[in-house]
Amino acid sequence: MQIKILIYEVKVMHLKRLNRTILRLFFCLFCIVILQLISLAAAEAETVKFRIFTYVTRLESMPIGFVDAPTNILCERHGYINYEDGEMATFLSRATGKNSIQSGTRDGYALITYSDNSTSVFEWDLEFWANEVNQLKTFTGSGKFINGSGRYVGIQGEVTLTGQEVKPFPGESAAGAYFDVTATYSLPAN
Repeated sequence: MQIKILIYEVKVMHLKRLNRTILRLFFCLFCIVILQLISLAAAEAETVKFRIFTYVTRLESMPIGFVDAPTNILCERHGYINYEDGEMATFLSRATGKNSIQSGTRDGYALITYSDNSTSVFEWDLEFWANEVNQLKTFTGSGKFINGSGRYVGIQGEVTLTGQEVKPFPGESAAGAYFDVTATYSLPAN
């Protein structure tokens, strides 16, 4: 009887070791798969640089008036984009913001439309300040891609922007601007 119990305990001990070994094996395989997926995602990220040339197509302002506060702004800009590789696209941005005398903020959404009708959309926030000499604004900000269509379906990534207003032509009510953008994004694997 004691020999049967001893044999049983040895079998149980071997089964426990086997179960632990199998669990360790599955855990290691799981970690390897996760690391592979992370490295694939990192390897597929692409960084592109482009310049956006914009002009104001709509600008509305609403001064607060009853307190010393910034003016609320609604702004729409159209334009075009030149990529470093020569690709071109159109640009539409809609934003809200606050202006004080020498500085302000904007946050909004930008739609990029490419020649094949693919699109990408990013949301952004930026700050600006006026140059003391010419009163033109300098911009800096960042954002992230939130949507895409065509070849940009599933786009994810980030953008950084710096920009400068340019002096308006005579008769224009608002200045144009350009923005230098660096975008790092990834697309889902097909």
